[in-house]
Amino acid sequence: MGADGSPPPKEPGSERVINSGRLTLEQKDDAGDLLWVVHGKSSTTISQEGGETISELQGVTGEIYEKSVIVSRFSSDKGVASDKDKAIQLDGRVTIISEKDKATLTAATVKWDDQQKLYDARGDVRIKSQTYEAKAERLLANSTLKKIGTPDLFKK
Repeated sequence: MGADGSPPPKEPGSERVINSGRLTLEQKDDAGDLLWVVHGKSSTTISQEGGETISELQGVTGEIYEKSVIVSRFSSDKGVASDKDKAIQLDGRVTIISEKDKATLTAATVKWDDQQKLYDARGDVRIKSQTYEAKAERLLANSTLKKIGTPDLFKK
């Protein structure tokens, strides 16, 4: 018992590691709508009972959704997906293509922050569409790649 009479904090349970070939992960919101889907050619998933599940994937492709509709697609050499913060970290030859306008973003590494609905791209970042082209060491972009900017000037 704790000092206030409450039960002690529950320790996370045992850890499970699963190595697999092809794997597809889906992340949904509380209403059951798809947020993102990630596909990997191979993966290692570490799941802790009562805790976070992290999947490390090789040969990554996937989609970002808004209201269960695909708004952008991505690919990279490798990635890490977490169910705790619903984030995706993409590394190595990252390419993101907006579904509607076919704008393309490339970078060395990109993190998808589902809570803010933003891509955070770093390392030789290039973005190109029919109406604009930009290069930077770091850019933020919304899920459709319509709004982009450096971290100090980006307006959501």
